[in-house]
Amino acid sequence: MSNRTKKTLLILGAGLITGMAAGVILGVLYAPDKGIETRRRLKSQARDLEDKILDKFENVRNNERKEKSETRHNVAEVV
Repeated sequence: MSNRTKKTLLILGAGLITGMAAGVILGVLYAPDKGIETRRRLKSQARDLEDKILDKFENVRNNERKEKSETRHNVAEVV
């Protein structure tokens, strides 16, 4: 795994943790609803966040594959 990919995954992980913490704090602070409604809303937001994270992870993986393919192509041209 390249250094660039590792950095990207590290940033993605840090963003995930930060986003989750902010979402929980804001959800609790601004929760005018009953507990069950707040939990439903937080669960929905967590699912949305999970989808976004999985999309970003897939993009990172696809970019890594693309770069790997381009590198192989460039090496083949040189050789």
